[in-house]
Amino acid sequence: MHRAAFVGLLVPAVVLAAVLAARPGGAAPGGSAVSGPAARLGVWEGRWTISERDYQTAYSRAHTNSVMADCGWARNRGFMVCDYLNSNPGNGVPDNDLAIFSYSPTSKSYARVGVFKGEKPLWERLNVNGNTWTASFNFPYKGATLTYRDVYVYSPDGTRTTTTAQVTADGGHTWTTVSHFAGVKAGP
Repeated sequence: MHRAAFVGLLVPAVVLAAVLAARPGGAAPGGSAVSGPAARLGVWEGRWTISERDYQTAYSRAHTNSVMADCGWARNRGFMVCDYLNSNPGNGVPDNDLAIFSYSPTSKSYARVGVFKGEKPLWERLNVNGNTWTASFNFPYKGATLTYRDVYVYSPDGTRTTTTAQVTADGGHTWTTVSHFAGVKAGP
C-alpha cells in the first residue's frame, strides 16, 4: 500500500518535470545525445498529422477526425514527450493530452505514461519488435475486465506510422478493432 501511495505521488511529479523540461528537438545542456536502446524513442520525434477512423463496435462508435501531434525530447533527453490535439473527437469535446515515453536501463524496458485532463495518468509497458511498438492495459467494463492495446507500426524510414487500437474480452484470443490511425511526419 505504501508503494502505491508513493507511485501515486511520483508519477505526477515526473510528468510535471518532463512537461516543464520539454523542448521539441532541443538537446540537453552541452549537446548530449541519446544512444543505445533509449535512442529508439526518437522514432516518435517530430510533428505528425494523424487521421483517425473509429469503428462501430460494442466498445466504440463510428467517427473520423484528425489529430496533430508534436513530439520532442525533454531537455535532458531522458524522455520523449508528445503533445496530442484531437480537435474533433466523437464526443465533440476537443482532447489535448500528453504521452511521455521512457526507457529503463535497469529493467531494459520501455514505458509510456498518458496524461489526460480530468483523469488519472495511465502507465503502460511498451513491447518493441523491430518497427512495431505495442502498448496495452486492462480496464473494467460492464462488470468484466477488458484489455486494450495500441499496435504502432513505423515505416522503415520513420516518416509514416499506422496504429491499430483493439479490445479483447477473452484474454487475447480474439481482438475487436475499435480504431485505426494513419500518421505522416509533417516536420521536425
